[in-house]
Amino acid sequence: YYIGRWADEPIVRRFIRRYGKFFLLSESDIDRALTAFARHGQAIVFFGRLIPIIRSLISLPAGMQRMPMLKFLFFTTLGATLWNIALLVGGVILGTNWDQILGLVRQYETLTLIVLIVLVVIFVAVRLRERRRKRAASPAAD
Repeated sequence: YYIGRWADEPIVRRFIRRYGKFFLLSESDIDRALTAFARHGQAIVFFGRLIPIIRSLISLPAGMQRMPMLKFLFFTTLGATLWNIALLVGGVILGTNWDQILGLVRQYETLTLIVLIVLVVIFVAVRLRERRRKRAASPAAD
């Protein structure tokens, strides 16, 4: 959260202009994210705590948008509590049947890996195509 407050938008934009290509990010992605966060920041913080990877990153835009600390802590705590309750309940329900579940997971492990790889390839291809279209549409800088 405080990194987002400290870094501020110009610093993040400079970072994205310089290194965004390695993460398939552009300034328009920042614009969309900040617009969404300005409209739905509380919900994004709450639901972001339920989504892997997003949960680790959601504090940055909250700080950049100067979300009040108490509001941020409130929605973060709610989301994290819900996630932990879900993990606890899942552990209680699945705990005694772990051997059976592990067998099912192993059955679909290869298929799941293939699907994930295909999704990543599609994502990267779409992002690269968008980047090429933007370059082709913009006038050449001489």
